[in-house]
Amino acid sequence: MVFLNYVRPREDVDVLLVRKMEREALEAILAEDPFVAVAEYEVMNGNVNRAAEAFAGLKGVQLSA
Repeated sequence: MVFLNYVRPREDVDVLLVRKMEREALEAILAEDPFVAVAEYEVMNGNVNRAAEAFAGLKGVQLSA
């Protein structure tokens, strides 16, 4: 999971779900994100244990780096 912590005021907080990948590869992708000038990124590991019906296919997926 990648949490976007905006350093400028923002009403919403976004979370990106990223399949498990090498940390360096994920950081390279995030460095190209157009919001890099206004956001800080916090990368956390996790597993999807519960999901709404529409996201049931994500159950059991390992997330992040």
